[in-house]
Amino acid sequence: LAIDIFLAKLFTASVIARGESEGIFVASSSFAFRSTAIATASVLWARVNSARQQPLNLSGLNPKRSKKMKLKTKKFHLGDVLTITTGRLVSPRHIDGVYDILNFMTGDNLFTHQLPRAMDECKPYLFAQFPQFAMPEIQDRITQLDKMLKTKDGKAEPKKLVADWLAKQVEKYGKIFDVKPIPKGAHQVKNPIKEAVEMTGGIRKVIVAVV
Repeated sequence: LAIDIFLAKLFTASVIARGESEGIFVASSSFAFRSTAIATASVLWARVNSARQQPLNLSGLNPKRSKKMKLKTKKFHLGDVLTITTGRLVSPRHIDGVYDILNFMTGDNLFTHQLPRAMDECKPYLFAQFPQFAMPEIQDRITQLDKMLKTKDGKAEPKKLVADWLAKQVEKYGKIFDVKPIPKGAHQVKNPIKEAVEMTGGIRKVIVAVV
């Protein structure tokens, strides 16, 4: 719980209100904090509130490769796949879809600030599995989505616009895809707390109180 509170506060202070409100999640490890949506911080706070009623779980401090890596494939919605390959949050399950596909592909139990790095690691393997998503046509469709989100109607109802856009992509490409995990060694497992400190430029001393 203490760890979740620390990270939730850290993310709340470090992100900007862009992302799910516009239907966009920019995936770039070079500015992971700035590009993560405020909605993601809200998910963390919900996790904190839920954890208050549960025993402290520090399993995330020493992440191990999940047993899920034994699975050959797992079915994911087109929106989950496109979120990773395009950097736009178009998963019908929103950030939960991002967590699920990245945790499966990496075999890790990722924290929010680790998602952009995992996206960079998984993206080329998704392109290898589904080369149709590496074609210029899909980028043209994403550009169209970006433009629509900037219109008056897009700003008024971004979730509806993204849902309608995704439905059209399902008609063309299909709804469900069998995704394979990335090869062992392709994902770097890092201590989430140490990585958070590295991303913020280093913190000499952090005192976390258990509430």
